[in-house]
Amino acid sequence: MKLTRVLDHADATRICRGIVAAAASDGGLPVTAAVAGADGVPLALERMDGAPALGVNVVIAKLHTAIVGLKDTIERHGKGVDPADYNDPRITTFGGGVVLRHDGHVFGAIAVSGRKPEDDHRLADAARRSLAS
Repeated sequence: MKLTRVLDHADATRICRGIVAAAASDGGLPVTAAVAGADGVPLALERMDGAPALGVNVVIAKLHTAIVGLKDTIERHGKGVDPADYNDPRITTFGGGVVLRHDGHVFGAIAVSGRKPEDDHRLADAARRSLAS
């Protein structure tokens, strides 16, 4: 029997708040951060003051894309991939969504929106790496 990690609301909230704190301290633009479980449905979402409302839709798309695509969204960014080719309106090619894995199994995703795709990815990836320590 294989066991996998499971995120709960407390985990997701802690991750989102950590991302918001990092974004607030680095002097960059405000962001929206979210965490989803293995089903791709958000468990927690934090939107900083001044972060665009559109960031909520984008961060949810990044979570979905990371989960169903089984890889970080940055891997599709700038590669000429057309989201319409997937026949799924929730697919995005913007970087900033990262997959959470344990023993090869996806157990969730983290997404950030509000900055350049590479910067969103950096914040999400730092949060992912903090889970491993």
